[in-house]
Amino acid sequence: MAAPMKTAFLKTALEATTNTGPSIVPAVYKDFVPRSVFEVSANIKRAYYPGHQSSALTLIRQTLHNFGLVIECRDSRIPLTAVNPNLEQVIAGRDRLVVYTKSDLSAAEYEKDKMHMQQKKFLSNVLSSAPARIGLGFGGRLGEAGQLPIGHSLALRREAKQEEDGWGEESQSGFSQMPSEAERTNAVYVDVQDRHSIKRLIQIIKARAAEVEGVMGLRALVVGMPNSGKSSVVNALRRIGMPNHVARVSRVGPHPGVTRRMCMPVSVIRINKAARVYEPIQVVDTPGVFIPFVSDPESMLKFCLVGAVKDHIVPSEIIADYLLFRINQSDPSAYGRYSPPTNDVNEWLDSIARRTGKLKEGGEPCHQKAADWIIQKFRRGKLHRFCLDSFSPEDLRAWAVAQQRTKELNHAQLSLSQARRLEKATRLEKNKNKRKRIAGPE
Repeated sequence: MAAPMKTAFLKTALEATTNTGPSIVPAVYKDFVPRSVFEVSANIKRAYYPGHQSSALTLIRQTLHNFGLVIECRDSRIPLTAVNPNLEQVIAGRDRLVVYTKSDLSAAEYEKDKMHMQQKKFLSNVLSSAPARIGLGFGGRLGEAGQLPIGHSLALRREAKQEEDGWGEESQSGFSQMPSEAERTNAVYVDVQDRHSIKRLIQIIKARAAEVEGVMGLRALVVGMPNSGKSSVVNALRRIGMPNHVARVSRVGPHPGVTRRMCMPVSVIRINKAARVYEPIQVVDTPGVFIPFVSDPESMLKFCLVGAVKDHIVPSEIIADYLLFRINQSDPSAYGRYSPPTNDVNEWLDSIARRTGKLKEGGEPCHQKAADWIIQKFRRGKLHRFCLDSFSPEDLRAWAVAQQRTKELNHAQLSLSQARRLEKATRLEKNKNKRKRIAGPE
């Protein structure tokens, strides 16, 4: 009797998840109460900094003066978490273009426009008055296409700053003064499979190139976190901007560390005298640079979930548990074809393993294989699409504090062993303070 009931439930859930928009929610989902808090252990590994990333950051610092524009790629699923304080310190004060990649994975199709408008409003109203020291670097309002107007003046920046509530120069959020006029930053959302978004990116780059004086024209440096889509953006620019040339000029892959050294300059936009582009625009791809030590454990889980760090740095079962927590808060019916709604990761992975054949010898469910499978399904956008960062004022302030903490912990270039020792010392100090609080005053 139980088997037909389960089959009927899965059929109903499957129908609910195949719709292109919101649908009637089965009663089982209405009665389900998801967890409100995810208890993440402070003991998870938060240090990941291979040697080639340290070398890449040093090389970026040494060669930055040769480039007129910095193109920073950030995963649009973690637009706040992807800010790298170490990288921000190196490229501070440079003309910058922030490209939010994988925009097709950051929201469901029927709510993508609404989510992007929310993020654009956030970038306009909050990042415009945030300091460069925190790593925001936005100096004004966004245009209609999501980019900062090229001729944005300091007066408009002051006006935008005065209109904002609580994010000014002396606000309680801890933000300091705005970046100088020399630093101009555009923001644009990009899907490398969408020609329109790539063409919009090309138009912004052309506008910057038109202002460059010199024989060589504009050269741009592409930087960002590991697996943030840098090489894919370079290939997309080449494919659209140089249609009669070889399109694939950078190696790409679904895991971090594919690009391990700074590449040679590649022409991605051809000469266009009508747009005042008199020389081909060249870009240089670089290896992804991570943070030596991530101060916030939940941020580390976000990095692992989107594939910014090597798999199994944190056990897959923990990442799957965090994924289950986030999906339950958004839409539990997203995994309805594999499992009934649940807050228990073991039950969830059992159901997934049996439905997909991820079994050990003897027919026992293999949790690691099931976790790896469901994580990869999320990364490809085949499970559920949503943004992992929140834009509420409370979460923004908490994020700003975490960014400052991360910057303090990573003020020096740390090796992996040094970062591990720092992580251990931080954990011991935290446990010591906890024991003191439990013991109470003497």
